[in-house]
Amino acid sequence: MTASLKNYKLVYLWYFVINISLSIGLILIQYLNLDMPKLKNWFEIGICTFGICMLLSLWSSAFIATSSYMGKYIIDSKITKSFTFALIILDGLTLYYVSFGHYDFLKPCVACLIIWILGFGCSIFLNKRFIIWNNQ
Repeated sequence: MTASLKNYKLVYLWYFVINISLSIGLILIQYLNLDMPKLKNWFEIGICTFGICMLLSLWSSAFIATSSYMGKYIIDSKITKSFTFALIILDGLTLYYVSFGHYDFLKPCVACLIIWILGFGCSIFLNKRFIIWNNQ
């Protein structure tokens, strides 16, 4: 197994973008007490769907950058898996908060969301090992 098999294609980052956008939207709908049950339901379904797809994609060969991958960039597998599992925990917090309406979960949910976004942003822009130049 070569080093390139351990990395993921850059397109996997869109899972993060879509999932975190759905989480932010769902928290805003719940916090602002907006009467949008259909949109809220779609956001909940989207979070569950993308969360499951993210987990399954970690072990499928669809996003693994093989030696034939011609993209310019690849992303590190350890950091990607860490962010994926942290996002799944955040999604669980978000869905629990929204489903049961416990406002005690609002502050931890928003705090985890902000910490995740800051950590993800710092990893993208400051960590030279997260997004790697593919010199194939």
